[in-house]
Amino acid sequence: MTDGYDWSPIFSALHLLLPASYAHALAAIASSLFLASTLCKAGLARVAPPAVGSRWVVPYRIANFLALSQGFQAPAYQPGAKAVMIPAAMPRALAAEAIGLDPASTHPKTTEPPHLA
Repeated sequence: MTDGYDWSPIFSALHLLLPASYAHALAAIASSLFLASTLCKAGLARVAPPAVGSRWVVPYRIANFLALSQGFQAPAYQPGAKAVMIPAAMPRALAAEAIGLDPASTHPKTTEPPHLA
């Protein structure tokens, strides 16, 4: 199945700009990163997050980084944080206030676990 676009001019232009050894290395690095990302996603789907003080917290965070699990794709269960299930119609700030958390620290794109208000 093709997308209807002829990619051969782009590939031939890149072939002229990159020596063959660089192209092979670039392809090897790209495929290795893709494989690492896929394996990390598969592994993280089957493994519970480690406890807060565990030595596995750093490897778990590295695996999350390689699996591209940041922001809204971050797992709900993380070391040092608990997932709270609320109705979709309920504002996040209202739910955070109800359990005594700072609403700004509960945003999915924050890098730190939520803290008390």
